[in-house]
Amino acid sequence: MAESNKMKDMPVNKLMIQMGIPMILSMALQAVYNIVDSAFVGNMRVGSEAALNALTLVFPIQMLMVAVGIGTGVGTNALLARTLGQGNHKKAAKVAGNSLFLGGIIYVVCLLFGIFGVKTYISSQTVDPQVISMGTNYLRICCIISMGIIFFSLFEKLLQATGRSLYSTIGQVVGAVVNIILDPIMIYGIGPVPEMGVQGAAYATVIGQVASAVLLFIFHMKLNKEFEHGAKYMKPDAGIIKEIYAIGLPAIIAQALMSIMVYVMNLILKFSPSAQTAYGLFYKVQQFVLFLAFGLRDAITPIIAFAYGMGSKKRIKEMENIMEQSYVILKDVRKTYHMGEVSINAADGVNFEIKKGEFVVVVGPSGAGKTTVLNILGGMDKATSGNVWIDGKNIAKYTDRQLTGY
Repeated sequence: MAESNKMKDMPVNKLMIQMGIPMILSMALQAVYNIVDSAFVGNMRVGSEAALNALTLVFPIQMLMVAVGIGTGVGTNALLARTLGQGNHKKAAKVAGNSLFLGGIIYVVCLLFGIFGVKTYISSQTVDPQVISMGTNYLRICCIISMGIIFFSLFEKLLQATGRSLYSTIGQVVGAVVNIILDPIMIYGIGPVPEMGVQGAAYATVIGQVASAVLLFIFHMKLNKEFEHGAKYMKPDAGIIKEIYAIGLPAIIAQALMSIMVYVMNLILKFSPSAQTAYGLFYKVQQFVLFLAFGLRDAITPIIAFAYGMGSKKRIKEMENIMEQSYVILKDVRKTYHMGEVSINAADGVNFEIKKGEFVVVVGPSGAGKTTVLNILGGMDKATSGNVWIDGKNIAKYTDRQLTGY
């Protein structure tokens, strides 16, 4: 089935799976970059603790760059899919061109911050001169050569808007593999490459990102034939830019708030580097899970936008029916731990539902049972009583062997 017809004719549930899995994988790999760098610099022979702390301090800015790039891409994705659904190919070309113009503006801002603002930013979170030096060097490289992550995010969404999410994932995989291969070579110094430490981790990251962006640019030019390409379409159009950010700005804010939260925590823990590093490592793993949800969001957006653009109420209704189905159901879930004669109710009568495609954040004070509930949902623990339905299956009734396979 031709790509252009796929967005129009393929059954919605099949289209969601075909587009959603590559997008979820792509977002998961996006969260891997800093985790991989942290793993390698943590094994440096000298200064590994300072290096880990430095990568924790640069993380909020890295994620802010991702937030702005992906948020702009999300707005472009939805507007482009809707415009193609309407059959307006001339406007579609302008939407794609204006997104690349915005990418250039975002890159200039990152470049200026990399040259003038990095040291001040790192110094606000630590008093350790070694950490300041490492963090400044790493983040400066990432900002000055940030065109990779910015334009990858845009080309990724341009491909996804036309139903070609698999190609965007191929680009992401290539970049992640390049990063993983180059990290030990450039950090530790293998063969003719000198030992560069934290700077090596930064260069490995940006080279991987640039490789992804270049590959996606090639895919975009060769495969996205639904609209024309050219510099003339990059002329800024205030109306189109406004439409892009009417959709993309909420996505930017949602992800940027997480970066701000980590930065504030780093300020609070300024005089406790170990606590900063521990919190940063925890949040990187947590964000890996959140990015899976963002991937699902990105799968839904172009499908609905295209259907809306071509005026297909039937396909929109099919999407609504899928989204309204409850994927997770907890009914009167209780978990009691016994310590000798003492019983602790970690979860006491928990009830909630999560629908397919719904994004949910579990919050509450320490000791409220958040981790217990998540462990039960993940099959790592069993409820003492109650029912836990996941996609129509009651895992509360599973045996230990079944949970291992789950």
